[in-house]
Amino acid sequence: SDLAAEEITASGKRYSISTAVFFGINKFMKMYFLKRGFLDGKEGFLLCFNSAIGVYLKYIKTWRDK
Repeated sequence: SDLAAEEITASGKRYSISTAVFFGINKFMKMYFLKRGFLDGKEGFLLCFNSAIGVYLKYIKTWRDK
């Protein structure tokens, strides 16, 4: 998430906390429901959750680096 946040910050884009939350939830929903992560049980849930946390952290770090 550090490298991705640095790239976003270098491009001049800035994001708010609410955007970070939205993108994180969106990532989870997309992976868990649209890509059928729920079919993998606990492992699918954890993978989707960890991916969502990574996206959330990436955008929070861009907000922090204002």
